Amino acid sequence: MEIGANNMALAVTNLGAEIKARTELRVNQHTPEAVVSDIIANSKELLREAGLTPEMLLGVGVNVPGLVDSEGGIVEKAVNLGWESVPLRELLQPHFGVPVAVIDKGDGGALGEKLFGVGQGCSDFIFITIGTGIGAGVMYRDVLFTGARNAAGEFGHISVDPSGRRCLCGNVGCLEHYCSAQAIVRMVQENCPPGSILAGREDLTAYDVYLAALENDAFAAQVFDQVGTVLGKACVTLIHLFNPRKLVFGGGVSQAGDLLLAPIRKAVKEFAMASSRYDVEVVQAGLGPDSGLVGAAALVIDDFLSTF
Repeated sequence: MEIGANNMALAVTNLGAEIKARTELRVNQHTPEAVVSDIIANSKELLREAGLTPEMLLGVGVNVPGLVDSEGGIVEKAVNLGWESVPLRELLQPHFGVPVAVIDKGDGGALGEKLFGVGQGCSDFIFITIGTGIGAGVMYRDVLFTGARNAAGEFGHISVDPSGRRCLCGNVGCLEHYCSAQAIVRMVQENCPPGSILAGREDLTAYDVYLAALENDAFAAQVFDQVGTVLGKACVTLIHLFNPRKLVFGGGVSQAGDLLLAPIRKAVKEFAMASSRYDVEVVQAGLGPDSGLVGAAALVIDDFLSTF
């Protein structure tokens, strides 16, 4: 399962991490108790849809945006959910009666792409997820690089504007305030010209802006160009630090494809040192929006197979 600030995705997979049943639901209440309650209720229905009973489950994998202590199954901090020191494994395990693995959203996506997506055969790449927030998972020499306290990959909270907006994390000018789904909607709400087909629209989503760009709305296309340029410049820092072979983009916003990726590639080419950007590929996730779901499943599968 993958928990987000606005939506949550649940899936049932086999031992090959192939998704056999899948559902999405809105996250209307962010308290851990409410989220766990939604997970339990919808998991039962999903298992029925897949023709399974709870007794047939081998384990549960959970993908969460934020700082995660995977060993303890604790979400240390998830700013977009308002969570701090949430013992997620402890909350879920009594209801399922099977092992529960918890992983950071960026790391889960990187693991999914490494094992089943465009990261196969690539020892060094960075998975970047763009949705309500922004995160990253760093695959370094075929191993997830999680840092000294599992805090590596908080890409959305690097400051790109020291005079910018205050973030929920306490920092100022965080990248996700300029390049996330929320940022795209805010840019339209604050700057939309009368001639755009988005003018006067209420309840906008980033997907609406994407559809407008496909209909040749110049302002919508400009928004994606601006977001991609800022994101590309930020990615230059990742390239200089880690020298990856690929930058892999996942999450809902990445489904915009070249509307987003083209300006990222342009910025990388313009601002990265030639020796660092040589052969760096900027690509869309091979698993689409399911990189994190598959990565969470892979954790469970790996734990299960390691017992033999």
